[in-house]
Amino acid sequence: MLCVRKIMKDDRDWFDKGFDKTAESFRYFIKKGFAKAWFQWVEWVMLTAAMWAVAEKTGSVLVRVIAILSAAIVFFKAWHTMEQLADTLLPSPSTLPKWLVVVLSMLVALIPFFVIHFLAEVFGTIIA
Repeated sequence: MLCVRKIMKDDRDWFDKGFDKTAESFRYFIKKGFAKAWFQWVEWVMLTAAMWAVAEKTGSVLVRVIAILSAAIVFFKAWHTMEQLADTLLPSPSTLPKWLVVVLSMLVALIPFFVIHFLAEVFGTIIA
């Protein structure tokens, strides 16, 4: 019985330490403003996808232009954010080849387009 209690105590310690480490990481991200930036990004992507779906359903040129402008803003915001993250998180990003930073930033900046497309399809089925 003592052996089972020791194993359970070790498991609980492992979980507590893991939870504490995770909470500490999230506290850092919240203090640095990443949580606010995350929800702002989600808001921008959701609104752009909704506008895109409305433009598709209504055929409105004005809404389409606004959706395209919004998508461009989301793309460049993601681009600049990735460059800022590279400067902040990498030990010395200036030693990385510029083309690598550009390619990685481009790949990550394209993620919102895939999300916008997917959400526009979802919103389009809801609006139908």
